[in-house]
Amino acid sequence: LADLLEKKPDLAAVPAELAFQSQTLLELLDELDALADHADGEQVAWFEMHPVTRESQFLRCPLRIGRELADQLFSRLESLLLTSATLAVDGSFSYLQNSCGLNRLGREMDCLTLATPFDYERQARVLVPGWLPEPSARNRREFCRKLAELVADISTRFNKGTLMLFTSYSFLNTTLEELVNRVDYRRIPLLAQGKDGSRSDLLDAFREAGNAILLGTDSFWEGVDVPGDALQLLVMSKLPFDVPNEPMVEARSRAIEAAGGNAFMEYSVPEAVIRFRQGFGRLIRHEKDRGIFLLLDQRVVQKPYGSKFLDSLPVPTKRCIQSDDLMKKLSNFWEK
Repeated sequence: LADLLEKKPDLAAVPAELAFQSQTLLELLDELDALADHADGEQVAWFEMHPVTRESQFLRCPLRIGRELADQLFSRLESLLLTSATLAVDGSFSYLQNSCGLNRLGREMDCLTLATPFDYERQARVLVPGWLPEPSARNRREFCRKLAELVADISTRFNKGTLMLFTSYSFLNTTLEELVNRVDYRRIPLLAQGKDGSRSDLLDAFREAGNAILLGTDSFWEGVDVPGDALQLLVMSKLPFDVPNEPMVEARSRAIEAAGGNAFMEYSVPEAVIRFRQGFGRLIRHEKDRGIFLLLDQRVVQKPYGSKFLDSLPVPTKRCIQSDDLMKKLSNFWEK
């Protein structure tokens, strides 16, 4: 490989098409050379192939982006202001500081949490139905059937605009299959990511309908702004943990474990909490909005780490053991 790189041809002396192919090959050689040289453990490299087109990609990414940000960007600035609704995890900014490299700068940092302009106690409720099965791969059909039954019942009774957030297309599509047989789509429009147009088309149709059910995955967890009555019920099917065998997730987890840390609590949970808060943020967008957040993953009340998620919400969580209890709480909130 080193010999090939040293013998780069003079591309000006060859025809244009051959020069293009030669340049492509040289770029590939550079990438392979970089792959062979990333043994310092600070780079993650992997190979992907598209399941349909069979096109392949070679990808590389820094293991710790914080080092790059600190050295190449933050250290060159006189001042820096970072703002977001989801920067803190468990009331602390330490995860952000560590992951973005701010702790490498050796400078004093001021952290500030501002009060929300929303009256969440009046505007929102967080409910956890307690009778649904675990949203695992082996329970997918049963879980999606129960989920569809619940949402169809709520939509038929209350006729509220509903956004359902999923962490995978498999759960989304299975739930959609179950919903089609339970919802009168002539009265309650059913919209699904990957089925009914682009993201912007889906959101436009959702806003216009006022009582539609919209099923979405990754891109709908953030950047969705539907103020008013068109979104009054937000349903989160599953806590948004990263897929553990994704290359970047696996590599970062291994690095934390190798350093004696706990990858799940130090990386997986904080990342999921940030995503969780982003998802919840779709519900209340204006001082006049009112809505209910249904959280269907029982791990938030059954696992020790569940408190990390619940404590990140601005209102207390109420668990509903039976369907009648849930429907009563929905009715009391929406009809008062």
